Amino acid sequence: MTRRIVLVAGVLWVFLDIVRMWTPSLITIFGRAAETPAELIGAFALACGGVPLLLLWLTRSAASIEFGALLVVLSVRVALAMTDGGPAQLWLASIGVVAGIAWLSLVLGRESRIVAPSFAIGLALAVGTHAALGTFGAVWRRDAWGTIELVASVGLVTFAWFWMRRGTEPASIAPTKQQAFFVFPALLFAGVYVANAGRASTASESWGLLALALGLAIGVGVLAVPASYGSIWLARLGLLGALIVLALIEVERGGISGQLPAVAVVAYVVGVSSLIYLLAVGAARTDRTEARETSRSLLVATGAIVWVVLLFVYYAGYDLGYRADIVLVAASIAFWQWRAARPVSHYKFSRRSAIAFGSAAIAMLLAAAFGPALTLRPVAATEPDDTARIVAYNVRMGYGMSGRFEATAVAELLARENADVILLSEVDRGWLLNGGQDQLRILASMLGMHSAFAPAADPVWGDAILSRAPITNASNYPFESFGAVTGAQALVGSTQINGKPITVISTHLQNGPKGTNDTYGQAQALASIMRQQAGLVVMGGDLNTLPTGKAWNALIGAGFTDAFASNRPAYTWSADDPTEEIDHLFVSPTATSANPRVVESLASDHLPVFVDIELK
Repeated sequence: MTRRIVLVAGVLWVFLDIVRMWTPSLITIFGRAAETPAELIGAFALACGGVPLLLLWLTRSAASIEFGALLVVLSVRVALAMTDGGPAQLWLASIGVVAGIAWLSLVLGRESRIVAPSFAIGLALAVGTHAALGTFGAVWRRDAWGTIELVASVGLVTFAWFWMRRGTEPASIAPTKQQAFFVFPALLFAGVYVANAGRASTASESWGLLALALGLAIGVGVLAVPASYGSIWLARLGLLGALIVLALIEVERGGISGQLPAVAVVAYVVGVSSLIYLLAVGAARTDRTEARETSRSLLVATGAIVWVVLLFVYYAGYDLGYRADIVLVAASIAFWQWRAARPVSHYKFSRRSAIAFGSAAIAMLLAAAFGPALTLRPVAATEPDDTARIVAYNVRMGYGMSGRFEATAVAELLARENADVILLSEVDRGWLLNGGQDQLRILASMLGMHSAFAPAADPVWGDAILSRAPITNASNYPFESFGAVTGAQALVGSTQINGKPITVISTHLQNGPKGTNDTYGQAQALASIMRQQAGLVVMGGDLNTLPTGKAWNALIGAGFTDAFASNRPAYTWSADDPTEEIDHLFVSPTATSANPRVVESLASDHLPVFVDIELK
């Protein structure tokens, strides 16, 4: 039994790495930065989720395809480490997702007793290593740490497969319908909220990742807890409470509104362990039959379709304007209410297994605590000079024109240009759709800079400031929508450059129903905030505003100067063929600016804009 658990856990680790590349590829490569209709993106993703079900139905869940699917999964994971983005990345990741769903459905549909242990250990391996890497996904890394993770995950699966071949396994016990169907939706609840390392990092930079690692370790331990109706209800309430805290509650912390509450750290400990416990109970008592095995594998694969549908229903809410977070909370209630199976637990830890899992848990806690500092190393930087250099950059959640996560390229560009203060737009700190990475933490670590963040769309998506010097008096001002679907705000903070005080404003105005340049309402609100600032002030970001029209005049009317007035046109979008001037920098009347320029790069779909400020 242990052999099979280790094998499935390893495959789940590899599968989640592939998913971490697949979902962003759907948006950046297939979706082409929102040029492709959302319906087509969703249809393509649904096809990837549905093909495994069709394959299993046509083959009657034949074990003969099991080895082939496993070989495809491992081959895809290795190949993805060598791709440079583009269609190859999209299609390889999609094939890997199809093969992974098919293999997991085949194996988990046969044996109830391995479902929860393999889920818990696989999740701990995938999320634990992601946390240790500072949430910089191993699938994107081209350094030694990425290679180590690749060798470890693929090597574990290879070893476990040969190990399992040498032994005999006990007779199987098929899962119940509820347990089979719940596998992939459980992965969704884990990935979006309760086991999301990026969001945990946002909740608390000091304790978030450690709390999540503790929750994963407890999740393995609860498998040994005898199941009862009382313990099942405690797990249900624990999962629901964690989802409510992580999805529905937003507070003001340190002058910034819309953030996760401090109790979110506890929610990461409770939520993931409760989720694993619910998956562990209610296994069927009857022995396996061919009909039962086939039907349960089909149910696992059907759950994968629900996983894809819920994922896109959730994130579509940010484009369509409904409360996406309520969708997953409601879905979790529906699932755990449906899981009203008998409280039966089949897995028991041997002494050797308990020692092994305990040692691994301690290692994971240490990796979460110290790993980010070791694996996120600063890029080569230029020494600061007498120039005060400000940059505004829409980093598109970290994804370049090739569809790859380009955090390293962004950090190297900013370090090479010797930026003192960086105003970032479209900063993602944990969306599962974008790989579950805390982009701000990654960039701040690579650049050795201080950071401030303000949510816009939700607690982990918004705008940020990076600065060589500490940022003080940070506060944010959410804007009314004025017909825009995506949220917007202005983040104001004070810092210093070469000992001289400066106030900076980072923002990202959102277009109204008429598209580009329909930002007048938010521009007026931004202009009011600009007027309230004293001393040397620089405002910048993706303003979605052309240097003409009512919105532009509203910003100029605040008494600020267009830093690029002497260097127009300054096209910034799209990065591979820039034809629109929508990223801007404005300076207060007391400031003297020079050398405004747009720097070419394909590390985002926007180009960064730089200006030098004379300090007086």
